[in-house]
Amino acid sequence: MFDTPVDLLRLWPGVEHIQAVGGEFLLSQRLELPFWGTSRQEFVTRTDTRPRDRRRRYAIWTTDGWFLDRAVLWKLCATKNGLRLDFCSQHALSDSLLEQAVNVYRSRTVWPMRHDADAILQRLVVSFIHDRLLELDTTYVQRVQEWLNSGGASSDDVRRTSRAL
Repeated sequence: MFDTPVDLLRLWPGVEHIQAVGGEFLLSQRLELPFWGTSRQEFVTRTDTRPRDRRRRYAIWTTDGWFLDRAVLWKLCATKNGLRLDFCSQHALSDSLLEQAVNVYRSRTVWPMRHDADAILQRLVVSFIHDRLLELDTTYVQRVQEWLNSGGASSDDVRRTSRAL
């Protein structure tokens, strides 16, 4: 599943199309994020690291062309109770996207004029986006958990962590 992760990539919320090209995957995803609404993202995902071990397998995936910079660590361990999934995603928001989101938020919100208003708006924007990305990651992990469980993994062995922005 680490060598040809099309089935796993299909489980991401909103993924509409995947095409394998060499060691990379071209994806199309309908994505809804605060401040930007619904958009269709087309991006490339590649597996940067994929060590092999009889008891532990992991992969680090990165994307090019996705809305935010994104890296995902996917680690699968065989335990005496079945498979255990460790999942971590990291997202980075560019300064220009952050400024754009702050401007959209400011235009929709009555905000008192303070010298630190931009810093407060930035923290709120980052919080809203983080919550949405965490929701997407949680949905993905639940889908993967169901997929693993259909192959015999125990639901108690699947764990998730997420780190964003």
